[in-house]
Formats: sequence, C-alpha cells, structure tokens
Amino acid sequence: SSGINAEWPLRPGEKVSFILTVLLKFKDDFEEKRLNLKEYFKNSEYVPWEFASSLVFPRYNCFLARLQQIRELVETIIEFNRLEKIELGGVKGKALSKQVENLFVEFTEFVTVFQNITYDCLDITDTKFKADFDTFKDKIQYLDLRLASIITQGFDDCGSLEAVIKMLDAFGTLLDRPIIRKDFEPKYPLLITMFDEELDLTKKIFDQQNALLNDSPAITLHKNMPFVAGVLQWCSGMRDRISLIKNRIITLNHGATESAEAMLVFQKYDQMIQLLGSFEQNIYTNWTSNVGSVSELNLDLPLLTRSESTKLISVNFDPQLVSVLREVRYLQSLKREDIVIPDSAASIYAKNDLFRQYLANLDLIVSRYNKVRNTILDVEFPLIEGQLNQLDVQLDKAITTLNWKSEAVWDYIEDTRQKTGDLEQRVSSSKDNVDSMNTIMAKWSSSPLYEKKEKSTDCDSALIPLL
Repeated sequence: SSGINAEWPLRPGEKVSFILTVLLKFKDDFEEKRLNLKEYFKNSEYVPWEFASSLVFPRYNCFLARLQQIRELVETIIEFNRLEKIELGGVKGKALSKQVENLFVEFTEFVTVFQNITYDCLDITDTKFKADFDTFKDKIQYLDLRLASIITQGFDDCGSLEAVIKMLDAFGTLLDRPIIRKDFEPKYPLLITMFDEELDLTKKIFDQQNALLNDSPAITLHKNMPFVAGVLQWCSGMRDRISLIKNRIITLNHGATESAEAMLVFQKYDQMIQLLGSFEQNIYTNWTSNVGSVSELNLDLPLLTRSESTKLISVNFDPQLVSVLREVRYLQSLKREDIVIPDSAASIYAKNDLFRQYLANLDLIVSRYNKVRNTILDVEFPLIEGQLNQLDVQLDKAITTLNWKSEAVWDYIEDTRQKTGDLEQRVSSSKDNVDSMNTIMAKWSSSPLYEKKEKSTDCDSALIPLL
C-alpha cells in the first residue's frame, strides 16, 4: 500500500500479524527440515545443506523487519486511538482530560505523515519509510512520557478502587507500553493494598447485615425485592463488587499480583466469598424448609372473612402466600443455577395467574358488597333486606366452606360477582334517582308556589285567581 488511511489500523493490523505468522512459520519449517535432512536420504547418500541461512534469507529478513515495523506502527495507532474517548473524573479530572485531548491531537498530527506518503511502505529498498518510522517512534516516546504522568496523576486522584479499575480499563493496553509501565510500576502494589481495604469494608458491611438478620424489616434488601430474593441479590452484588476487582487485578499480569502480600489478600477474598455463600445459603435453607407448610396452611383458609361487628367482608388471601408468589417470581428472575425452588412453592406459583384472577374478582365482590352495607340507610334497608339476606347466604359459602384449593371456585366467583354487581347497581341507581329528585325539588324552593299581589282598594282585583 502507498499510504495509511484514517481507518487503516484495525483490519490491516490483523492482516500484518497474519502475514508475519506465515512468514515466520516458513522460516521455522526451513530450519526444521534442515535439521532433519537425514530422514530424506534413506536410500541414498546424505548431502547436508552447508550454506548459511543468512545467504538464503537476506531480502526475506529485511522484508520481515519491515513488516514488524509496520505492525508496531499499526499497534501504536490502535492503542493511542483509545485516547479519543477517554475522560477522567475526580478533582483534577477536567484538567487531566484536557491534557489527554491535547495529546491525542498531537498524535493525530504525527500519524498524518503516514497518511500522506507517496512511496510504497513495503519496498525494502526505499529508506524513506524507515526514516519516517524512526522519527515517529521518537515523538511517540515523548507522548509516552506525558501520558505516563497523566495516568499517574489520575491514579492518585481516584477516590476509590472502583474508580482506579475503571481508569485502568479505559487506558487498556497503553499501560503495557514500556515507558508507561515503568512509570506506573510503583502503583501496582498500591492496588493490592486498596483491594485489601475494600475487602475490610465489605466485611464490615456484611457484619452489619448479619447483625440485622433477626430484625427483618431493618435488613438491607435489593430494591423492590421480597426478603429472600432481596438478600440473595444483595449477596450477589457484594460478591460481584469484589470479584470484578480481583479478576481485573489478576489480568494486569504484574508481579505484584503474585507477591506474598497479594496471596494473603486473595485468601481474605476467598474467605469473604465463603461468608457470603454461607449467609445466603442459611437464608435460603430456612425459607425452603418452611415454605411448604406455610403455603399449604394458608391455602386451606376460606376465600372470605366477615367482621362480626360491622358485617363487612374482606378477601382472606394471607400475606404469606403473596410473599411466596413474589419470592418465586424474583428467584426465577435471578436465573441462578445453584437456586432450586421447592416443588411446593413452584406448584403454587404455577397457579399465580389463576390466583390473580381470583383476587381481582373477589376484590370487586368485596368492594360492591361493602359499598351497599356502608351506604344503605336505615329507612332503605327493609327494601333490600330480602335480597341482601340471599346474598349473605351465597357469601357464607366462601366464608365457611370454599378455600383456595376448592373445585369450581371460579364458577362460584362469577355467579357471586354477578349477583353482587346487580344488587349494587340497583341500589346505586335508586340513590341516584333520589338525589336527582332532591335536586329538582331544591329548585322549587327558590320561589313560592303562590305570590300575593300588592294591596289594592279594588276588592275584586285583590282576590287570587283560581284559574
């Protein structure tokens, strides 16, 4: 290629690496065949290759060296292109981000030289590329020094280990550049120390959570989740919090991660993971051991209950059943292979839609019935007493006989809903009619039926006309 385009680095970089691999493999195969040449002279006299390899591959080696320079150029462009989207936080974040931006602008200008070349960069007889490449390397070394200073200041400005990890991820392979790696070298042991402090903080939070275990309302749960699923998700969050940091530290591939101090910190990490696992296992085991008996007991309760004092009714779906349904729903959403939902809880959740249908219609029945009871006046009660008694007989089945496992519950609910709705609609219509009559009659009171005319001497005119 005669030049390097703005979008040149990505795919050509892979191609250059592949070509280098093929060419090096060819040289390796040549040397292998040369060493094992005797195997090819089984039926004839062995004739060794006495010529030197350097005489065979002079141009070949020059071409390999040129390709390696091109690969280094491409990899440098790929690495520094990361700077375009890097933005640092912290107190000095704005100033450091501006320095990164200026550095990237300078780098872009350096690359422009290769974008505008007119020679063939693969022509090993042309020394222009080598001269441009050497100049480019000198300039890049200066950028490496400045970038190393920026990264070091950014590290010191980070307020937490999580912020440090994000910064390291942002710079990526730039940290492996020799100059930057050498300048950043003293910071790697500090990562281990910071991780140790993070584990201490995690242990402190865990101890606080464990102390609140006997006071369920005060325990910290994942947002909007029921107790068991909330605790499990909280444990997963705490586990992820330290696991992501540990995995990222290990991938740094630095000697500090293999030091004695690091091994002690990693042992502390393993202990923290075990504590979290035991904590959530204890919570989950206690729930699974009781969920079956609790569910069966509450499913045997009648559909409705009635207050003896007010005669009002209410739906008798125990909050513990609601809790079981919510727990199963959220536990399934966690999609954790180590969580096996008990058959008793799973069988109840399989009827979740049916229970939802029951509850919606029973709530409607309760609302209509209680509305009639609360709004009917003493003088109106005899008008509906017979129908209300019939409806009470109908409701007594749900109060005394039918439970959440009974057969034909839906048929009963539909029939009761229709009867309750009919009575409520007629009572409401009657009250609306009375209200309308009162409104109309209220207008009549604004003026008298008869008006007396002014006093007159004429007796006939003073009489009120009858027609």
